[in-house]
Amino acid sequence: MRGWSLSYVLLLGAAGCQFTVGALAPGGGAPDLAMGGGELGPGMPMDLASPGDLGGVPPTPDLHLPGMLSGQLLAAPVADNLTLEGTIDWIEWGANGTFAIRKTGGTTLIDYTLVGGTVQQGSGYSTTFTWSDGAPTMAGTSSGAVYTTGGGSGFLFSANADPAATSTLRAYVGANNATGKMVAHLADGSAPDFVSTSVTSTGNTPNNVVFEFTYRPSSATKLTLTWTNNGPGGGNGIAALAAVTVQ
Repeated sequence: MRGWSLSYVLLLGAAGCQFTVGALAPGGGAPDLAMGGGELGPGMPMDLASPGDLGGVPPTPDLHLPGMLSGQLLAAPVADNLTLEGTIDWIEWGANGTFAIRKTGGTTLIDYTLVGGTVQQGSGYSTTFTWSDGAPTMAGTSSGAVYTTGGGSGFLFSANADPAATSTLRAYVGANNATGKMVAHLADGSAPDFVSTSVTSTGNTPNNVVFEFTYRPSSATKLTLTWTNNGPGGGNGIAALAAVTVQ
């Protein structure tokens, strides 16, 4: 009985490629396998098609996810443990005069810059903060905050944002005899801004709240937040900033 072979023909791009398999002969022996362009027989050398023969290598796809930014307004709690909540980073203002106390080794959050006005320190914020991993004060308790007065005045602060992770930031702020305006913005422009003017206070009754943001940028960038006195208290209105946490 004569040996036999079975051929398969594959077309890769514009190049023909024939695949020949030699079957076992009656006397035993391994089949031959060869691959290449044109008509090939058993034992012929392999000749794989080059990328040009296959129509070129396709471009690397853009694997960046679209950015996302959402926010919600929460009532300020009676107490908050910054160490437990701020697993990535935290900052508290008011316990150290107008200077920050922050998580030891924290680098995600960036301290505030003033938006007009003059910064002052006050006590009596409705949340009592505690911590056990701070610097320059390792452990402490505070119900303080920093604040500015006057229409349009307030604070700008930010957090480094990683496209590989979805993060949650909570900002503990307040308004007194004013409407507070919060603007959250991903600096790479990968998601629409969050804007709120829903925190209002009339007379001398503080309205302390928490803004909670969930975010993920499309590229390494910053989440910037601006909290300002948007009126109508004018020169008597207050915008306050107590603490920020990231997890």
